Amino acid sequence: MEIINWKELLYPYEQAVEELLLKFKNLDKECRHLGIYSPVDSVTGRLKTPASILDKAGRKHIAPEHIEEEIEDIAGIRILCQFVEDIQKVVDMVRSRTDMTIVQEKDYITNTKASGYRSYHIIIRYPLSTALGPKEVFAEIQIRTNAMNFWATAEHSLRYKYSGNIPQELQDRLHNCAEAAFHLDQEMSTIREEITNAQRLNEIRRKMTSNILDNIRKLHFMLNLEDMSAINKEFSDVWNSNDIDKLREFNERLRFIGYKKGREKMALFAIADLHFAFSVDKPMDIFGENWKNHSEKIIASWKEHITEEDTVLLPGDLSWGMRIDEAAADLDVIYSLPGRKILLGGNHDYWWKSSSKLEARYPGMRFLKNNFDRYADWHICGTRGWLCPNDVQFTEQDKKIYEREQVRLRLSLDAAMRDGAEKIILMMHFPPMNDKQEDSAFTALFREYPIKKVIYGHLHGAASHKTAFEGKREGIDYALIAADYIAFCPRRIL
Repeated sequence: MEIINWKELLYPYEQAVEELLLKFKNLDKECRHLGIYSPVDSVTGRLKTPASILDKAGRKHIAPEHIEEEIEDIAGIRILCQFVEDIQKVVDMVRSRTDMTIVQEKDYITNTKASGYRSYHIIIRYPLSTALGPKEVFAEIQIRTNAMNFWATAEHSLRYKYSGNIPQELQDRLHNCAEAAFHLDQEMSTIREEITNAQRLNEIRRKMTSNILDNIRKLHFMLNLEDMSAINKEFSDVWNSNDIDKLREFNERLRFIGYKKGREKMALFAIADLHFAFSVDKPMDIFGENWKNHSEKIIASWKEHITEEDTVLLPGDLSWGMRIDEAAADLDVIYSLPGRKILLGGNHDYWWKSSSKLEARYPGMRFLKNNFDRYADWHICGTRGWLCPNDVQFTEQDKKIYEREQVRLRLSLDAAMRDGAEKIILMMHFPPMNDKQEDSAFTALFREYPIKKVIYGHLHGAASHKTAFEGKREGIDYALIAADYIAFCPRRIL
């Protein structure tokens, strides 16, 4: 019999478990961060022990040299859901991933095992980068509800105790327990809306409390001790009331107080299409002589008009860098300029991969993606947008991106509404209309939300500028703030 180096054999599988755990935990974290429902309740991982692997190899008559090819669950993660309906959502998430390949799916929920076991299993091939080079390993993803998992864990313990030969009387009782667990899942599904609403309200209360405390901290620098004492007492009373509406009203009042105290010192500006290229060779004068030395023009006018108390909206096409190492020189310049910056990706911002990593690298700069930010008593939302139907450049290939951007826009707007938004400034990179200034799915979406101002860029050169809509339509102010259109000088919005 071949002697197996277990440490060497298992190490890639251990790496796979660690990576898969991180990916699916981050998926859950991202959903919660965006304020959307996460079908993932928890994620755990495990690595089969050598004894367990040998047991399985013996039962299935697998030779030692074929263990890696024929045992598919050496590495495994388990994703638990609150509700049966969430299982399919997680399955769809796994199917949509491009960083793993599905080999087989086993639906033990629709096709329940005779024992009563229910779960959804997905066998994948997972690529690894190891010290010895690239390697692919099998891994198993189990997806089930908490109730299914409770039963399965108990059944596994009994199966181990009786070496797989559980007495019939105990098997019958286990089967009854499995049915009871599934009945529990079905009953929980009937009150799912009530449960998720309660969870959502708790999350809103938590976030709102955090916002209130942040606003109180800011007011400490603006108000006297007597006023601050009154605010802190009121906060204690409102928080103890456990009334979401009162918390929201109190938070809005704090924002308004802060706005009134600071409005004479702060302003909101916007400029799109910086097209900085401090580390790459990408001249912009193909769009006209006015683009010569445009970076220097923007920096000079920025420093002339904007102070540290101001905020600047930057809706896309910020750097010509393809990767973050190329874009870093441009972002460093933006970071060094006065004021707070809220950034949005454009169609040329290929370097933008992870908003959280960018915000960690540039503390104080906000990189918007499916979320929102605030300025005084305004909420700032946005998405890149895309070409709109009936535009001269719109093709069938653009339709998918156009529809996806609608989803991203709604995610941003809904997140702001959950925060109590009453006035919204919307940033887009692309115009929200076609070149004929016709309505689009974007403008239709605007009517569902309290959007007061829309700013956008993307259009360069006199001919393109003529296609842009500026002014008021259906109570919304539209403004083109592409850099060349506003003479490379940030425009004041508020």
